[in-house]
Amino acid sequence: MKKDVNIRQQIVRNYYEHLKKKCQGSYINSVNNWCDLNLDIDHLFPDKKNEKLTTSFEKIVTADLEKLLSIRDYIDSNKVKMTNALKRYLLKTVYQCNIDRLAFVRDLGVTVCPYCNRNFINSSSRKTSCQLDHFINKSDYPILSVSFYNLVPVCGSCNHKKGSKDFSYSPYDNTIEIDDMLTLSYDIKGVEYLSDLSKLQILIDLGLNKILDKNIKILELEELYQIHKDVVQELLIKKEIYIEEYQEQLFREFRGVFASKQELEQLIIGAYVESENYGKRPLSKMVSDIGKELGIVKGNIKI
Repeated sequence: MKKDVNIRQQIVRNYYEHLKKKCQGSYINSVNNWCDLNLDIDHLFPDKKNEKLTTSFEKIVTADLEKLLSIRDYIDSNKVKMTNALKRYLLKTVYQCNIDRLAFVRDLGVTVCPYCNRNFINSSSRKTSCQLDHFINKSDYPILSVSFYNLVPVCGSCNHKKGSKDFSYSPYDNTIEIDDMLTLSYDIKGVEYLSDLSKLQILIDLGLNKILDKNIKILELEELYQIHKDVVQELLIKKEIYIEEYQEQLFREFRGVFASKQELEQLIIGAYVESENYGKRPLSKMVSDIGKELGIVKGNIKI
């Protein structure tokens, strides 16, 4: 879900401007008043202290993930509560009725669920198949219910599994690369693994930082990934076919087709091999990791 900073800022700005048009009237003024009375806005947003024309609601809607987490912690520490009327307005009107979900997903360019990397969440011209998960629970923190960086476009399966539970990692967190957080691998349980799927097992290694531990456990991803053992079996067969000499031969014979060795590798394994592109095709992370483990994916060699 990474984009150029300037592009992302414009997406967030467009999102807020759409909400602003929908949220005219006394209720949104009440929301701003509630923020000013119950949150230490100057302390929470010291970088925007002098921006007199920026309302508190706008600051919260457009705040980055780190800022949203600090607002959540402030609400917890100070036991801040919201009236039922304002809560209903934010959840039932602003969130449910005023967000343009089609535009939200389209502008982010997300086509595969960032939580599981298993399911497409693309949209037609009139409807989106994705759901919006609140990384920070909207029921307990209604003021964050429409904040851009609290809305994660995901598949229905992941949204149902997560529910209101807390996750340890958000896809909007750009401080660590996905390849540094987990690696998918496989284990062979018997000699007939090329014909018998029961002889294969898919493994998820979280490495040392374990930042994705809570996400993986709540979503039961290691268990869910076992349905994709046939994909791993195909990769093991491809390893026998696409030996290094054969790959080099294909690369030479089709020099006009492939701009790099990486493009050939991508064609062979049927998935994207660069981390920034995992979100374009389901299972790309698993297929790329195991493809590298098997030696099918090696690197990017320019012609």
